[in-house]
Amino acid sequence: MKRREILSAALFVAILAGFVWALSLYFLPKDNTAEAGIQNVRPNGFLSEPENSLDYVIFGDSIPLVGISPLEIWKNWGYTGYDCVDTGQNAEMSAILLEHVLERQTPKVVFMETNHLYKGYSAEDILTLRLERAVPVLQYHDNWKFLKPAQALRPVNYTLDVQGKGFYLRKLIVGTDPGDYMAPSDYNDPLPEQSCRSLERIAELCREKGVQLVLVSVPSPVNWNDACHRAVAGVADSMNVPYLDLNLVDIGIDWSQDTMDAGDHLNITGTVKVCAYLGEYLADTGLMKDKRLDPAFDGWNRDVADFEAAAATVEDAL
Repeated sequence: MKRREILSAALFVAILAGFVWALSLYFLPKDNTAEAGIQNVRPNGFLSEPENSLDYVIFGDSIPLVGISPLEIWKNWGYTGYDCVDTGQNAEMSAILLEHVLERQTPKVVFMETNHLYKGYSAEDILTLRLERAVPVLQYHDNWKFLKPAQALRPVNYTLDVQGKGFYLRKLIVGTDPGDYMAPSDYNDPLPEQSCRSLERIAELCREKGVQLVLVSVPSPVNWNDACHRAVAGVADSMNVPYLDLNLVDIGIDWSQDTMDAGDHLNITGTVKVCAYLGEYLADTGLMKDKRLDPAFDGWNRDVADFEAAAATVEDAL
């Protein structure tokens, strides 16, 4: 190939890259609201938190979505956190979301709930997620339906403060008798290979940023057993990260009262017990300070009051 042809090809690629970059800037949501085109509104609520203000973040699926309340932990310990979780989330989604979080926040601890590590996905799924992360126009191309030039070209300003800091409150009680669901066994239920690779990348991100990665299993008789515990404990040991399996810790869970769907997910009374344990764990790390009396964090006290007032007016969910 002649030099002129090489230069022409290089120029074409550069122009195309510039065009794609400009389109990405145009279609990229300028706010973290559904109206602005943001996808997965609840886990992306962290975007409106002041930079470098979060002490810890939580990743996972529907299990921590209803099982870990950052405002409950704030109320009793004064630590700031956010539930970067969503129904159907897998480990690769968590890895990409963690990258996004670490661009804006410097958490001391990352809790990775283990149930979502068992969600399978393919190499093609990873490629799609990575391309969408690198080229936002691929993810947000549908925004053309409602974007106006004045809106699309304005500066980014994230304004949505998600009530509950990503937590989804459930009051419904549908009890169960789980039996001895964590009885010791000789079985090992290994994590999917892709999840292990994503988890290794998550661990590397945490090491690079000086963040303590902690694997945690929220109590769930429907989803957890000794075979899962043995597999995750082995992974945690190989990665040299702490693993908190609350299915094996007596935190006072009453399965006749603390579950909303017969042992699949916790309700608010179960959540309070999980948060009591995790709050003590965070306190024992010595990595964070109680900010409840810090005027810079008065908004958190107001958020607790607003959330509890709203929760008192609904029968089941918030």
